[in-house]
Amino acid sequence: MVGLRPDKTPPWALGIVRRLSRLSESESSVGIEVLSGKPQDIFLYNQQTSAYTVNGMDAHNGRAAMAGLLLDDPNAPSIVSDPAHYLRNGILEYRLLHEVKTIQMEDTIDNGEGWIRVRVTRLD
Repeated sequence: MVGLRPDKTPPWALGIVRRLSRLSESESSVGIEVLSGKPQDIFLYNQQTSAYTVNGMDAHNGRAAMAGLLLDDPNAPSIVSDPAHYLRNGILEYRLLHEVKTIQMEDTIDNGEGWIRVRVTRLD
């Protein structure tokens, strides 16, 4: 996964390296799929109670933030985060521009080393 900025000005785009070829000792070729939607950095908060508890506290009682990227494509919104945080049908909350939004994680769209891209449904 790579961040791209075609010009020296915003906005940034997010891309996935699909092909990498060595043409010669000094030349390489890279094929990048540019994802639709403007990437926005967000913090995700799990809204569900874990089935695993210790002394009455579950893994989410601390409401620790999980870093992620929101690809706010109106036709297919998705998030990119650490795969350890993926829970199909999991309910998450994030804050963006002082607004709180609630989403539900759906199917995996794509994944790579250390990241997963997941389709989301807005619940608010």
